[in-house]
Amino acid sequence: MDAKKIVASIFLPLFVFMVGVVGVEAATIKVNKVEKGTGTPIKGATLTLSKPKAGSALGDVIDSWTTDGTVKTITVEPGDYILVENTPASGYVSAVDKPIKITDANEEVVLTSESDYTKAEFSALDSKTGKAIAGVKFQLIDSKGKVYTEWTSTTSVHRINRIPLDTYTLKVVSVPNGYQLVGSQEVVIDELCYNVKLTKTNFPPTTEEETITNVPDTNANSSMILYGAGAMIILLGSGLVYKHAKQN
Repeated sequence: MDAKKIVASIFLPLFVFMVGVVGVEAATIKVNKVEKGTGTPIKGATLTLSKPKAGSALGDVIDSWTTDGTVKTITVEPGDYILVENTPASGYVSAVDKPIKITDANEEVVLTSESDYTKAEFSALDSKTGKAIAGVKFQLIDSKGKVYTEWTSTTSVHRINRIPLDTYTLKVVSVPNGYQLVGSQEVVIDELCYNVKLTKTNFPPTTEEETITNVPDTNANSSMILYGAGAMIILLGSGLVYKHAKQN
């Protein structure tokens, strides 16, 4: 038997065995999905790690997953990668894409993907004075017709955090005495709502402010005229009676 074949027959199985036991060294990317500002783990976001490819918007997908609040570990080889958030978790906006470069087979990259949450404020105002109105009952209804939340206004703005992205209807259910009921309005919660979205609803008063003026007392004047006319009639009647009696 050829000496090379003898060596190969001895060491090749040993090499395969050692590879199976020890394993081939590879780089790792660890992805942690958290809330911006607090570091709270986020569940429910859909992320994709891909390798950019010319002519392909998505590239070669390495892994895609939905976050569960734990750190995701992915084994990769050296090269360029990009982490994309396909769908944000409920109540959050999407994180920016993150490019990743792996230069060494033993490298470990720990990546934190932060998402900000949505913020919205609502106020009820007197259409004339601009002052806040307490006692207006609102409902925020989602695109499927379900009431997401409801509240009664106070003299402060009403703040709601982490509203899911959607197009809502802000419905006025009832108003306090002295104000007119107004129609519903559309409220869009989108990717820009990491900044506070303020929605104002103006309510016209039901009555105008009354102005008191002095007017003549026409009833008193009318009474005086009637009294004078009555006296004249009595005098005239008495004169006629006296004249008739004298002639007789």
